[in-house]
Amino acid sequence: MSDNGRPVLDVVAAVIRRDDGRILIARRPAHLDQGGLWEFRGGKREPGEARLEALARELDEELGIDVRRGTPLLRFTHAYPDKDVQLDIWEVTEWQGNPSGREAQTIRWIAAGALDSYEFPAANATIMTAARLPRLLIMPSAGFVAGADFIEILERYLRSGCSAFVLPACASATLNACAALARAYGATMHLADPGRKSALPDGIGAHVPAADLGRAPAVTRGSRVPAGLSASVRTAEDFRRAREIGVDWIVMTDACAKPLRELPPGLQAAFAAETVPTYKSAALEFRAHTDALREGFQGVVVTDPGLETAPEVLADSFQRSLARAAVVR
Repeated sequence: MSDNGRPVLDVVAAVIRRDDGRILIARRPAHLDQGGLWEFRGGKREPGEARLEALARELDEELGIDVRRGTPLLRFTHAYPDKDVQLDIWEVTEWQGNPSGREAQTIRWIAAGALDSYEFPAANATIMTAARLPRLLIMPSAGFVAGADFIEILERYLRSGCSAFVLPACASATLNACAALARAYGATMHLADPGRKSALPDGIGAHVPAADLGRAPAVTRGSRVPAGLSASVRTAEDFRRAREIGVDWIVMTDACAKPLRELPPGLQAAFAAETVPTYKSAALEFRAHTDALREGFQGVVVTDPGLETAPEVLADSFQRSLARAAVVR
């Protein structure tokens, strides 16, 4: 039972991703609750069962695969009318065996960008967003973006596999060039320019800095900001304000660049209660990146000091951090 007396269901589930980036989804048999909808495979965790072991057991029963490596992706609670479901989501990239529907369910491998073409249970919406987002977010300063070679550097990041950026206010020509690259590479790019009056270019989303959350317009996903909406937060109150404007994902700023256990209890509680993917600013040491991933953050933020590293080196180093965050069976 939860603190409010509601039943709580403890569930583990997996975003199973192949080397080509495609993700496994399965269709619930018609006779089950929410039958016919698609979902990420997993199931109930037994009392005392380790999280990855519970997931491995469920995926063996449902798909006939032996999970060898999994990385925490996110944890959140979804409230249904009659119960709360605590979801512990992992990204699984190594397994043995060929997945098949052992419980009469149809399975399909799809591109992450195609997830919106399938109907999922309401609790899966957050998982779908997390599955589409990369684990590394780059937030360059205005000075960095104003550099004569910024567009060339940006394309090097994109070619290296970095595909999520929050850009500061910049010249129209620069923003249009960034938008063209976002469309060409399928990247996520949001602009932190709350005073902007003109429409955003196609492919560019909006980012609300923490200082502007209190006066942010009541925008919602898919309406005024079709390419997405995000926000930075510093406090528990900022988390609440970010939810009110309907963000797709959140960035905890440099003010929060400490191990989660060292942050104020209210901020820890706000993160634990958050239902959208959250990035965390972390120290430059890549060990801090590994720790943030293990804490259940969507990923980590790299700002100007880290951007002094060549894009190819940064991307490679972060992949090693991601590998270290994995749990191996």
